[in-house]
Amino acid sequence: MNRLISSLKKYKGIIILVLSIIALFLLFYIFRTQIHNITETLKNNEKFKRYLLSFGPLAPIVYTFFQFLQVVIFFIPGEVFQTAGGYVFGTIEATILSIIGINLGSVILFQLTKKYGTSFVSKVVPDIAIKPFEKIMNTERLNLVVFLIYFLPGIPKDSSIFLCGLSKVSLKDFLIYSTLGRLPMLILSSYYGANLAMGNRIVIYSGTTIFIALIIIGIVFKDKLFKGLEKAS
Repeated sequence: MNRLISSLKKYKGIIILVLSIIALFLLFYIFRTQIHNITETLKNNEKFKRYLLSFGPLAPIVYTFFQFLQVVIFFIPGEVFQTAGGYVFGTIEATILSIIGINLGSVILFQLTKKYGTSFVSKVVPDIAIKPFEKIMNTERLNLVVFLIYFLPGIPKDSSIFLCGLSKVSLKDFLIYSTLGRLPMLILSSYYGANLAMGNRIVIYSGTTIFIALIIIGIVFKDKLFKGLEKAS
């Protein structure tokens, strides 16, 4: 009995982690219909607007919570939420609410990674998503790397939180530089959504072109940038 208690104490962190992941998947399974409905609602901005506004004064809090969830569970691309947020709340408010929700979710994942390390990350992120960035995460220009990861399109932002958690970057620096990196795309996505609400076709067409161009630029130049940082480390 004493040996069992001792073993439980020794592996307390891992046990809590495994139980938390199981609970998360159970919740995801139990509420799969609601999650599916929200996903379908997001495809229709007007429908999503009616859904959010049905919460009355709590609508901004509900939206912030959705942004928090999309980071922690990452079942929906963040840009979809940000565009929908711009459609409902306008550029500035949607950007601020997105930053709050995203950072709340980021803090939880970052701290969990700092506490449990690779044993936690290996359970939620495939090695193929971590391997390409392992070398650059040891560079002296770590804050610049964090900024570039969140600034450049084409890099999965939410799974990169685990990567940053495994590095030597502090929580404060992570939040500062990841937010600065995210900010241009957050503003652009929210602005795009706001103009969708107004039916501004010029901005819609030009915004779509800019999105595509940024993704192509990110894919083409990110490897060169990171290789340069590797050599400088």
